[in-house]
Amino acid sequence: MRRLLCVLALVASAGAAPAQIADGRILFCSTLGVYHAAPDLSTWSTHPGVLPSAAIQTVRSSWGNGSFIGGNSAGIIMRVTSTGTTTTIASFPSAVTSIALDQDANYLFGTTGSGVVRMSTAGGTPSTFGPFGATSIAGICRNLGSGDFGVITTTPPLLLASSRAGTTTTLSSLSVGTPTGICYLPDTNQYAVTYMSTTTPLQLLTTAGTVSGSFSLNNQSGASCTYDMVTRQLYVGASNGFVYRLSNTGAIQNTLQVGSGAITGIDVYDDQNISVNTSGAAPSTVPVTVNFSASVSSSYCLALSFGIRPALGIPGAGFLNLQPDPLFFLTACGALPVLTTNFVSVVGASGYKGATFRIVGGVPPGTKYYIAGAAVNPSLPGGLDISNTELVIVP
Repeated sequence: MRRLLCVLALVASAGAAPAQIADGRILFCSTLGVYHAAPDLSTWSTHPGVLPSAAIQTVRSSWGNGSFIGGNSAGIIMRVTSTGTTTTIASFPSAVTSIALDQDANYLFGTTGSGVVRMSTAGGTPSTFGPFGATSIAGICRNLGSGDFGVITTTPPLLLASSRAGTTTTLSSLSVGTPTGICYLPDTNQYAVTYMSTTTPLQLLTTAGTVSGSFSLNNQSGASCTYDMVTRQLYVGASNGFVYRLSNTGAIQNTLQVGSGAITGIDVYDDQNISVNTSGAAPSTVPVTVNFSASVSSSYCLALSFGIRPALGIPGAGFLNLQPDPLFFLTACGALPVLTTNFVSVVGASGYKGATFRIVGGVPPGTKYYIAGAAVNPSLPGGLDISNTELVIVP
């Protein structure tokens, strides 16, 4: 931790370009359109170029290309740029309810009648994922702690765990109402689940399926949720057009009303700064793409860890979701050059940089490597642009 902060302090004088307006904003949609708001929900804007007629009902920020993916009630998947240019990239026979990313290499789409569908983020032919068949999926999210996916179904209402290979385990029956959305909270290792219920619109559940808390949203039903792992804020879209910002324990911080349509999809825009697209077989070299688009031409440093809890709190900037274990201290800011390259460097004018780390032979299958980092940006809180955390599991 001390090495990480010292290196960042030393390179801070390099400066940085002002943050792009869209980075870190809360992206959300309803039947009335697509919007984005400041993280504290103090201001909001209509996303340009997206018409209400598109009926986008779920959104997911797309890694590193200044766009997001939207799915609508007709089963159409669209890529929408920050300026509103919209392109159809796939079409399914039933409504798309949710979108998750699998190691930034694949999208997983939850649908109302076609189960879960997998498609490469680079394009190509979609394929069926897991044994869901025609099950109606209400939500799907990635569990960063295990590498699995949390899946909620509507008939019957269940919370399931699905491996990357599609093997599925039932965790819990959901009896308080029809589930509508799910997201993962890495710092507490829990799922947040929203319900079409005015009495219990939000629950926190352990990854084993046990309810750890139930919360009210001013007598409104829940429709969607997402989590900002850097600020540890939970955002919930309600059925009455309100967006709620809550702490990771469920305490309401503030609200935003946009309209009367249900907030059916919500995500943190352009929060994927670190990308890995590999299974991580040992021995191997893992390619890492770094994208600090809000901090172009800035110094950054990365580190590895075997865990994500407890996260590193950086005063004023937020949380770096890496456990400060021996691997972290060995690799922070390029301290182990034999196994890492470009763990401390400068991103280019586009915000991109390539890095690698080496998984040596003999590492046991199932070993998890986590990678995250931060770039220097004086215009951001605490002067740092903290990345997401990515996971590689040795098969």
